[in-house]
Amino acid sequence: STDSVGFPGCVFDNALPHVLLGHLQDLFAPDSVFWREHGYNEVAGSGENGYFSYLHPLEDDPKSTIDVAARYILSMLQKGNHFPDLAQATAAEWWAHCRPHAAGHQMHYDSDNEGIGGARHPICSCVTFVEAPHGIGGPTLVTDQKLSDSTLATKGWLVYPQTGRLAAYDGTYLHGVIPGRGTPPASSKRQRRITWMVAFWRKIDVRPFGPDGLAGSSRPMPDPANIFEMGPKKYTWHQKMALPPSDFVSQADSELRVPAALPQRAGVWTTMDGCQIGKDVAVPPIEQCYQF
Repeated sequence: STDSVGFPGCVFDNALPHVLLGHLQDLFAPDSVFWREHGYNEVAGSGENGYFSYLHPLEDDPKSTIDVAARYILSMLQKGNHFPDLAQATAAEWWAHCRPHAAGHQMHYDSDNEGIGGARHPICSCVTFVEAPHGIGGPTLVTDQKLSDSTLATKGWLVYPQTGRLAAYDGTYLHGVIPGRGTPPASSKRQRRITWMVAFWRKIDVRPFGPDGLAGSSRPMPDPANIFEMGPKKYTWHQKMALPPSDFVSQADSELRVPAALPQRAGVWTTMDGCQIGKDVAVPPIEQCYQF
């Protein structure tokens, strides 16, 4: 069905103005320097780093275009009163993924530093579909299951890829990405499902780069005005994020979004042989089954 009642958030099409979406498409294009300099692990074993994020204090003035994009989303959600606790947000954390058709993402709960030292969830998490070529990749699945629940999820909502679509949801709920089905459409281009995520936090610690220079959870955003070097690593990707003239922001404020239909699936879990799971089945130990 397309009943979104109970969905722990909201979904919009045309969520970002063209100027912001186009900028993200340039930054995160499949062949961009962003992925190369991070050694992005597109599929298992293809790189050295599958997850890394950057942190932006919200008390400070914007210092980069990615700051502008995160604050645009924050303002949009606050104006719609979708997450009242966003009034307490002090930081925005963002990360991105570039995945081929058959690559999904395991079910997980969003948590500070991937849950190391205990689960600490953001106020809300947002997924923006930067590039969603037709027939490439599967939907994001958001369930009604929390880490504190004693039984498994009974409902799930599918957010299908569409360029410019944004889903915002409570990060305490279990979610993931379903792999694409069948054979992807033939194309001469290197087509990828590209998403940009941002989470808004009451409190989160910045984690400086170490001597190895590798990106990781909640790193400080490098200064767009300069090349950043740490240990053996040299980063230039962030220089594309230097703030443009002020009309960049005014253009962003002039465009509109529309709510998106949200397919719902009853019965999230099945047994290995395809049978439905009973309502009395307990949630397995977190360390056995899920990634935070």
